[in-house]
Amino acid sequence: LKFRMGYGTAGNDRIATSNSIPPYIAALGTYSTVLYPGGPLQIGFEPSSLPNNGLVWEKTGQWNFGLDMGFLENKINATLDFYFKKTANNSLLFNIPVGQWWGLGTQTINAGSISNNGVELSINTNNINSKDFTWTTIFNISYNKQKVVSFAPGISLISTNTANPSGTVSGQEFTRAVIGKELGVLYGYKYIGVIKTGETYAPQPDSKPGDPKYADLSGDGKITPDDRTFLGNTTPHYTLGLSNMFEYKGFGLNVFLQSAFGYKLYNMNRLVLESSTGTDYLKRFVANTNENTDVPRDGYYKSKYGSYVNSRFVEDASYLRLKMVSLSYNVPLNRIKQLGFVEGLQLYINAQNLATITKYTGTDPEVNVHTTNTGGGLDFGVFPAFRTFEFGAKLSIR
Repeated sequence: LKFRMGYGTAGNDRIATSNSIPPYIAALGTYSTVLYPGGPLQIGFEPSSLPNNGLVWEKTGQWNFGLDMGFLENKINATLDFYFKKTANNSLLFNIPVGQWWGLGTQTINAGSISNNGVELSINTNNINSKDFTWTTIFNISYNKQKVVSFAPGISLISTNTANPSGTVSGQEFTRAVIGKELGVLYGYKYIGVIKTGETYAPQPDSKPGDPKYADLSGDGKITPDDRTFLGNTTPHYTLGLSNMFEYKGFGLNVFLQSAFGYKLYNMNRLVLESSTGTDYLKRFVANTNENTDVPRDGYYKSKYGSYVNSRFVEDASYLRLKMVSLSYNVPLNRIKQLGFVEGLQLYINAQNLATITKYTGTDPEVNVHTTNTGGGLDFGVFPAFRTFEFGAKLSIR
């Protein structure tokens, strides 16, 4: 049994623009335009990033408390770690949205402080270790809870817009970071169904039968932006991995399971399909014909109440995936000894993403369109993980 305790700080300056120019420097990009009617196309330059002369390194401090354990003559080994991590002094590097009057959409600043606290457990076991057969297992599980501690002066919240779900509408706010919450929590209206024929819903006085219906969370008797609420975190609270490795007379088998749970995804693919182009559109509300449905008559884009960013398309994305299966065979040396230059020959088959168990209705619970800190949790037009098979041989020569 061994007890560990440690503290350290680390700096981070690894945030740059798309052309790898440090974000404290104003970058230029090419821009072509016509200067007068009928004139030639002129190639010029325009700003492609906003400078920030006051930018400093991101500084993160971390406490770690751990236990290393071995049992039954180290047939079972376990490691347990508790960590407390904080990006302090409002030094968190962040690309925040700025007004379009700047000519650009974002600027990198030192925006605030966040904390990450969690626990990690890893267990390695030698289950069987005989002459011809061995079986080992590696199991790990982790929990992490993130929180925004503070913002830099002048910042009260940070939000991210969706991608445009249709050419006829613009992107809308779908995540919001506020003090006390995690980065990038989904933010929108609570969807409670459709308005039926003969129904009067006071918060939406001008709605017609079949229009989407939203909850009046503020209690002011009308649907306004104040009725939006937090709909779920987009970063998994729990992650899990389980690997079993078997060896028998030259054969090797490795089976790896991966899981994440305790998080949400905004399924914009489902929104688009249900609103206009998918078979779910056939389930839409039709007066006196199909009223026992929660699909509105004309999608979500044209409603003057609420928006298409609502709880209907926020789904639990927890999953368990058979991530990888690998089967190999080491050809005995006595079968290849006539090849004097060969030291070993291994034949193998690898398969990835074979099966996934999830309640998520999208194509892949691991997808994510945005790469910013607050923009996670959006599933829209992203390729899912491919199911792949690989066959090969590994030859070792003298």
